[in-house]
Parts: sequence; C-alpha cells; structure tokens
Amino acid sequence: MGAGPTGVVVRTSGPWLNALLVNHLWGLGDVTDNRKPLNTTFIQPVIAYTFPSATTVFLSSETTRSWSRDTWLVPIQLGGTQLVPIGGQLVQFGGILRYYAERPTGGPNWGFQLRIVLVFPK
Repeated sequence: MGAGPTGVVVRTSGPWLNALLVNHLWGLGDVTDNRKPLNTTFIQPVIAYTFPSATTVFLSSETTRSWSRDTWLVPIQLGGTQLVPIGGQLVQFGGILRYYAERPTGGPNWGFQLRIVLVFPK
C-alpha cells in the first residue's frame, strides 16, 4: 500500500491538448521479503492534436523514478487513435509505439500497445 500527493494541469486550445500529471507515492506498512520500501515519483506529460475526422495523434511519456532503487524508467511514446461509431456505440481504436530512453538493467528497449476503448459520452 502507498499514499502521496497527485497533481494535474490540463490546457486545451482548439484541437490541441497539453497536460501534465505528477504524483509521488510512499509505502505504508512493513516491507517484507527483502523488498525495498515504496518511494516512487510518476511524471506524465502529454501533447495531443485532434483532427476534425476524430483522429488524434499524441506524444507522451510515463516516466517513473524509484528513489529507493535509484532507477528511472523513461518511455517516449508516439501514438494515435481513431474514434468511430459502430452500431450506435462509439469505439476508439489506437496504438502506441514506445521507445525506452532510460530503463533499469534488463528493461525493454521498445514496446507497443494496441487499444480498443468503448466510449460512453454524457
């Protein structure tokens, strides 16, 4: 278990979205099994552009700093999504290509993610 502060700033201007999410977690309770205590910072900057066709492209990171392990995980992510109606249901299809600029020993160099999201607007 962990607890800590979280902050987010979001700015939209026309088709542009800029956002920054930051949080820090400290472990609660005893550490067992030779594990180090939780002491982690997470930083997620995002810049995205949405075209009139409901296609969005974005550049982001999901950087994690483990202070107790003295490691960084810094993926640079380029992605895109497309929003489409299917039988009256909005569905977002997308993907991300991820390059790890910094990683712990044995960590990945590259990664990808495919997304399918059901969208329920108000």
